[in-house]
Amino acid sequence: HGQYTLETVGAIVKTEKNKGEFLCGASYYAKYTATVETSIFSSEEKLTSSQRGYIITPRLSSSEIRDFWKRLKLKFRKFQASGHELVVKYRITDDYDSNYTITWKSATTFTALLTTGRKVGDELEVLAGDGAGTTSHISALSGTPNSSDTITATVDETYAPDTDDTALARIRNWIKLGSITGDTTIEQKLYTIAKRSAWIQLKIELRGTEASPAIEKAILEFNKSKR
Repeated sequence: HGQYTLETVGAIVKTEKNKGEFLCGASYYAKYTATVETSIFSSEEKLTSSQRGYIITPRLSSSEIRDFWKRLKLKFRKFQASGHELVVKYRITDDYDSNYTITWKSATTFTALLTTGRKVGDELEVLAGDGAGTTSHISALSGTPNSSDTITATVDETYAPDTDDTALARIRNWIKLGSITGDTTIEQKLYTIAKRSAWIQLKIELRGTEASPAIEKAILEFNKSKR
């Protein structure tokens, strides 16, 4: 789906519509950092479901010392295909953790030396190597992260790595509110947050094509906190 960290980058040239839109050269990590491959890439414009991207809002500050964030109303166009998906997340505390080198052990598990404070529910975003350009959330840990022991983490989505392939990833404290997938009839969704904080930040991931999903409006409901 894409890599945030490349070994080297080359030129980029614009082409015509329906002919890839552009050509670009780069060396990328097939396995981080052991295997580097060099290729010329273009956009697969006719793909129906494999493109991904996300929107992150700035930190939205409270009107007082703290606000009570009630609900998020999301309005979007009907999906053009049942395989399209929106994944909605938020956070109310900062997270400045370092990136990790992870080792895939199965389609849903990896090992890594995780720092103290990492927990079930945190988001895994693969930056380079096997699985790059995807996100998921940790659903189980084999132990308590303590910055010194390598532990096994299970994620809530399925990957297709070779066993013992390595990747570069970041783990952050995005909380998953929910996802919308497989439904081409609805145009809005309501999520309950019910948290108090000095600020909130939203992240919405889009999985589909260049045209779908398409978000039209996001309305955040809140009250001034009485606590």
